[in-house]
Amino acid sequence: MELPALVVVGQQVVICGPRWGLELNELSTDSRLLVLENSGYFGHIEEPMLFAKAVGDFVLGTATRQERAA
Repeated sequence: MELPALVVVGQQVVICGPRWGLELNELSTDSRLLVLENSGYFGHIEEPMLFAKAVGDFVLGTATRQERAA
């Protein structure tokens, strides 16, 4: 069973940046990718509103899907 995943990466990250986030997203059958365009390693601090909305939408969407499946 594969679990849903939210892949979050900052556009300006050097070591594990967008290329790797895209690859991880493509390898997963149930994931979403969020590239924070104006962030490096601290997207939750550098773009807090966008980050919080994405996490909230992901959690609520995942919970709703699980309720429908039950």
